[in-house]
Amino acid sequence: MERQRRNRTYENHHIYGAEIAGAFLREFGYDKKKLELVQKCILNHRGSKVMEKQSPEEICVADADSISHFDAVPSLFYLAYVQ
Repeated sequence: MERQRRNRTYENHHIYGAEIAGAFLREFGYDKKKLELVQKCILNHRGSKVMEKQSPEEICVADADSISHFDAVPSLFYLAYVQ
């Protein structure tokens, strides 16, 4: 059961992350337009999901996320050969 919950959380972490960031930034009075841009970056950062990146910031966050996985070579093979 715990493993299923973790898998669902990972599978949707971009959605949860955007929601959490939105709540956190709103609490501190962050500008609404900037908040929406931050949330778009989080929503579109996944390399394992085909999502069009529409801004340089979205591309930068997605690239940074990809680079953070370089120590997980098996994951890179999965992305390269399975998808």
